[in-house]
Amino acid sequence: MKTSKQLLLVTFLMTGFFALAGCSDEDDSSTVKTNSKSWNLPVTKAERVNKPVYYSSTGSVVTDQRIDIASPVAGLVRKILVVNGKKVTKGQTLAILQSTSKKQREIRIVSPVTGVVVARHKRIGDLVVPRAAILTINLNQGFIFETYVSESRIGKIKVNEKVFVHIDALDASVLGTVARIASSGDPVARRYRVKIVLPGKKGLFPGMFGRSRFRIGSEDVLVIPKTALIERGGLQGSFVIDNESNVHFRWLRLGKVWSKSVEVLSGLEAGEKIINANEIGLRDGDVINSDGGVDE
Repeated sequence: MKTSKQLLLVTFLMTGFFALAGCSDEDDSSTVKTNSKSWNLPVTKAERVNKPVYYSSTGSVVTDQRIDIASPVAGLVRKILVVNGKKVTKGQTLAILQSTSKKQREIRIVSPVTGVVVARHKRIGDLVVPRAAILTINLNQGFIFETYVSESRIGKIKVNEKVFVHIDALDASVLGTVARIASSGDPVARRYRVKIVLPGKKGLFPGMFGRSRFRIGSEDVLVIPKTALIERGGLQGSFVIDNESNVHFRWLRLGKVWSKSVEVLSGLEAGEKIINANEIGLRDGDVINSDGGVDE
């Protein structure tokens, strides 16, 4: 008899517990519904688009037109008035020599052209013989951007194709043309030299560092607008809309970035609807009105 009473008591307690749990679930559900908000926000879709693929390489501005500055007679170097990288003008004195003849007259070496000094072959006190180079000058014309392209990419680059070259010192890009591709490459680095003819630009000098951007093809990528990204905890994601018009925040792994869009590597599928606004008040479970519209 005692055992039967204990079983009845346990059954009664368990029934009461489940009844309370059921009430608790209903209360939580009603709380969520009460706290969710309705929004009228712009909506867009993740979509696949065809984007160009670029290959970037670094290099320097050079010129194929350079001349050696020499003395017409033998002499000793007394002064060299320019240094590497110095811009010189036609008629400017570059060096002063003292002839080794009995008269020991002073000889002034002047520049026959306007350009930039790229090499000094002699020092003060050195003996100079006729027609031996004292300095080398690059002419300020016929600029070329010289770069090296990896073995895996060289087959996608063609002579006469257009290439954007960004010159860091000028903080500007110029549109050049591929002029020459080396027929043999570096067997160690596995790279091939490519020369790009540059248009004339104010402030452009040999030796300047730059970056070339070769278009080597195109690919289909999944993209969303930058305006659909939200940052949380240093990571980025977007609010995705389900079939019942509720939103749920989803972390995204991003790839390439363009001026107005960004590539999504994982986290979204093509055709999924997302909120196209950085609304900080939006929360999981909120409802999006259908009249918010879908950006095409």
